[in-house]
Amino acid sequence: MALVLAAQDPFDSDYSSLRQISAHLVSSLAAMLGLWGIVNIVPATGVFVCEPLVPWHVSIAIVGAFGMSWLTTAARPRMPPDQAGLMIHLAFFWIAPFYGFFHAPWFLAQAIVLPCDGRPLAQAIIVMLGMVIAASAGRRTATWLYAD
Repeated sequence: MALVLAAQDPFDSDYSSLRQISAHLVSSLAAMLGLWGIVNIVPATGVFVCEPLVPWHVSIAIVGAFGMSWLTTAARPRMPPDQAGLMIHLAFFWIAPFYGFFHAPWFLAQAIVLPCDGRPLAQAIIVMLGMVIAASAGRRTATWLYAD
């Protein structure tokens, strides 16, 4: 994941070109590999992610994707991207791990590697598509609001 993150901020791109889509695909595959390794080393990870006490709703995933993308784009002109990204991730950290940090490729990787009861893969794919649309809308809304 560090290699993919160094190449591109996950919330700094859209899903509108083949190059960006391929970068997100690589990000998803890297996340799957990393999660698979973590789950094999620490099996309790699956229990943690699927904890029933944590609210899991489609709307949280989609609104979170919009929010992360919007905040990242809106903060870009005002502060260094590395600091902004870290602060935004920390602000959402209380719930973000359960939703793949509101990044559609990571969410899909998490749904594949760590399947939970009551969260079928078909539902996860639909949520992931909603997150793609929401992230694109968040980025474009922030660009429109803060255009010079």
